[in-house]
Amino acid sequence: LLNILPPPPTTTTEDVWQIVFTGLDANFTATSTTELSMKFDIGKNPPSDGSTTGRYSTKLYEKDCATEIATSGTGPLLFTLVDNGRISKSPANSTFDAIDLLYDVNKAMIAASSV
Repeated sequence: LLNILPPPPTTTTEDVWQIVFTGLDANFTATSTTELSMKFDIGKNPPSDGSTTGRYSTKLYEKDCATEIATSGTGPLLFTLVDNGRISKSPANSTFDAIDLLYDVNKAMIAASSV
């Protein structure tokens, strides 16, 4: 389960926050470096405080929808997340920016699993 969270509660009712899932690419070949690419459009309306940072955060959860799966940090990770932040759409779009979440899957960890 992927959870993309809205802005923190410091926003006001003037803030507009939208996210639209636009695609998923999967490549689990032996030589792949990015196995999952999830694409979203995200509303570009700035928050009422004028900030353009931190408008979203991403978390990956286990099937219980409560236990977070680490996607960065130390130790062996099943998934490593690369998030390059907001991307200006081309051609330009006055409503949405794009987000591409790139997940590198530890295929060796999966292959060694007894499950």
